[in-house]
Amino acid sequence: MYPRASDLTSKRVQSYSDEELFWIIQNGIRYTGMPAFGKTETPDHIWGLVNYVRTLPGQLRSENSIRDSYRAQRVRFDPAQEQDVARR
Repeated sequence: MYPRASDLTSKRVQSYSDEELFWIIQNGIRYTGMPAFGKTETPDHIWGLVNYVRTLPGQLRSENSIRDSYRAQRVRFDPAQEQDVARR
């Protein structure tokens, strides 16, 4: 898609005020992939989306730390150990 969709976790997007995010979600951005939702969503739902966008950087950090923790705990497969277990 051109222009590319914005990274909602970026500092630039997160620096927008809540009111600016509300306006963007409600009205969309012309000539981009961001449609307007003002005619299909209530203001309360749009505020909920603004709040959700605010949580994205924290969720990304949590997902990365979970993935890193999993990678650190993961044991590499060793065919020699597998043969030892099969012999027992």
